[in-house]
Parts: sequence; C-alpha cells; structure tokens
Amino acid sequence: TSTLAINIPLSNCENSVTEFWEVDPSAPVIKKLTPNFVPYYEIDPTQCKKIDEYTLTSPIIFDTSIPHSVHNYSNQDRLAISIRFKEDPWHLINI
Repeated sequence: TSTLAINIPLSNCENSVTEFWEVDPSAPVIKKLTPNFVPYYEIDPTQCKKIDEYTLTSPIIFDTSIPHSVHNYSNQDRLAISIRFKEDPWHLINI
C-alpha cells in the first residue's frame, strides 16, 4: 500500500505542528475511524518518543506510516490538502 503523502497548506497552518513518534512496541493500539470513515490508529502519547516535527508553511512530502499527530494551537480551523498516491513516488525523496 502507498504510504507517502504531499500536504499543502491552505489556511491557519502556521499555528499548528505535526509531530512524529517512535512507539513503544508494547503500547496498546486502538483502531478508530475519522468522521468520514477513514481508519486510523490511536496510541497513548505517554508511551511514545517524539522523533521530529514540522509546521506546515509550505508543501511537504512525508511517510504516513510513521505515527504522527497534528496539534492546532489556535481556535481557528487548520485547512490543508493531503494528496495520496496509488504508487509511492520514492524518487521524489532524498534518502
């Protein structure tokens, strides 16, 4: 399955942070659904170690298989577009 996504900021993205996590393998994982029925996994953040973060102020491509969370630090909605692929464009990534 495809795991890369391109996120593009639209509005109020400068007031939020996307954090990436390393998860304790023994941590319980709860499968949930977004309001539009997209599945995601919830993990207790106290059983994770933050490994990176970014503020969406310009388009970014990242690996969605790395556990991540978004924190909006304002009272306004954060609007962004997330583009997914049928086949991952790994050639766009500098490894």
